[in-house]
Amino acid sequence: MTSTLESLLGEQDKLTSKQVSMSKYTISQLDDLITDLRETRNTINSNPSNHSTVLNDLVLKAKSRASVVLDLQKEFTSTLNRSAKLVEKLDSSNRNPKQGSGIEVSWDPTAFNGHEDTLNLSLSLHFAREANFSLCQQFAAEAGIIIPDETIRGFRELYSILESLETHHNLEPAVQWCKTHRKQLQEAGSSLEFGLVKCKFVQILSGQHSSHDGSNDTDGTETVRSRVKRALEYGRAFFAPFGETHFEEIQRLSGAVLYAGNLSQSRYAELLSPTLIQDVVREFKREYCSLRGWSNESPLLTSIMVGTIALPIINKMCTIMKEKKNEWTSAGELPVEIPLLPSQRYHSVFACPVSKELGTDSNPPMMMPCGHVVCKESLMRLSKGNNKFKCPYCPHESTPSQAMKVAL
Repeated sequence: MTSTLESLLGEQDKLTSKQVSMSKYTISQLDDLITDLRETRNTINSNPSNHSTVLNDLVLKAKSRASVVLDLQKEFTSTLNRSAKLVEKLDSSNRNPKQGSGIEVSWDPTAFNGHEDTLNLSLSLHFAREANFSLCQQFAAEAGIIIPDETIRGFRELYSILESLETHHNLEPAVQWCKTHRKQLQEAGSSLEFGLVKCKFVQILSGQHSSHDGSNDTDGTETVRSRVKRALEYGRAFFAPFGETHFEEIQRLSGAVLYAGNLSQSRYAELLSPTLIQDVVREFKREYCSLRGWSNESPLLTSIMVGTIALPIINKMCTIMKEKKNEWTSAGELPVEIPLLPSQRYHSVFACPVSKELGTDSNPPMMMPCGHVVCKESLMRLSKGNNKFKCPYCPHESTPSQAMKVAL
């Protein structure tokens, strides 16, 4: 399949190149033909008695130009036909995967049967997450699905604030949003609002004003004394709500005031790092999506990335199992671990060190008094019912009733 795809991509590149060159040459030949017609008309008007010879020359020129254009069209058609055959071959291999290749196990053409609306909704919301709102609404309309107006307004607000942060370093829209949702952010233990206030303080102290902060320092000549004064006024006005939770950081920011004239060469130089605003941008997006009940990243993109990592491993495993005439019998489990990134892991799992099975609701992890953890079924097998047993990993003895369920 890989070689077919590569061949198809190669043919598509040739097709595009030939189409462009054919189009340019055809237009050029038509322009030349128009010029020939005008010259022929002028020649006949000046010497009507010689019109037969002039017209014959025109016909020969026209045939010559048409012949070259037709040759180019034949080459283009030939490339187009090759591409069509490769597409048919690829489609045929997808519909009838080669037995024993492993692809018939991981590839299911009926996987989304009855779930088309779910797939279309995922695509539409992915377009909204990419801030391509017109495409999102057009696709949703053509697919016959409804995207709530509140969802679109939410994504528009998110990307409007993110643009202000990333492009203009204007913190005010994000600060106002945090004030509006301060209660929810505090309940979630978020430090986003303080991070924004910290960035604003550093902006004022260093003279790195945004174009929307209301500063009168339009030519960059604000004195150090003036910057320090404004930074301290800002700190007095906005640091108070964070005194209990971020006291040490506020102390450090206050100490940076002493080096306002040479902040970049001081022990507080990291406050000027570009990562400061970048971290705030990432945290704002995460907190905004969390309060909205959205995932931080596009579910569609995450699914594709995970599938890209997992499918080659699963296919290889299936091929090995078929060669050894083994079967994949564990329903709901993969036969091999998939090396996903930490950002792609959403659920904690526990693998029993005794049975090597994954913990489930009916077979949860149980911690013994010694601190070692095994699954409940392994615990019952070790104890043979209610008898005292020895931990398989240390000399400590206990009974099943002494073990505690571990919640992940």
